[in-house]
This record gives sequence, C-alpha cells and structure tokens, in this order.
Amino acid sequence: MNKDPSVLEALAELRRRFGDDAFDVVDHWDADLMAIGVATRTEHGQLVYFSTATDHSGRFYVELEEPPVSGDDFPYKSTGVFDDVDFNELATLVAQHLRLSAPP
Repeated sequence: MNKDPSVLEALAELRRRFGDDAFDVVDHWDADLMAIGVATRTEHGQLVYFSTATDHSGRFYVELEEPPVSGDDFPYKSTGVFDDVDFNELATLVAQHLRLSAPP
C-alpha cells in the first residue's frame, strides 16, 4: 500500500486495538497518500475516512460515512465530520461507527 507512514502507522495501531480482521481497508483515495478509509467487513459503505494531512502531527481529520438513502444521488451519506482529533478519538470513532470492540 502506497501511503504516507503516518497513515500506515494509524492503520497498524487500529489493527492492534481491534484485531487484524476487524475491518477492511478501503482506498477510494489512491492519489491522496495521507488519506484512507476503514469499513465494516460486510458493508463498505459503512466507512470511516481519515486523513493525516492536518496542521499538527498525530492529529486526524475524520469523516463518518454510511450508505446513501434510497433514491439519493450521492454515493454516501455523511454522518459526522471531525476536524482535529487525536489517535484515541480516532479509535473511538472507528469503534463506534463500525461497531467494533477490542479483542480480549
């Protein structure tokens, strides 16, 4: 995966917290080396997009996405935007939005 080390480190830490098979990595942003998405294993429309392209190291921009409502022209429905969160807040948002729990 060709992403900035800050994104790869965040993904590795999310995997450590929730397990290797807890979510799928979904990359709709190939050209953006500082952005990635993680989604539920069964519904890639239930997605957490995050970017490390912020003004401060170790901070994230996060957007929560859900599948669009029937008849909607948009590819997804945004259910939350967070401009400046630390890794623990990112992990909490991922856990809540994807309904994950840490492995025993």
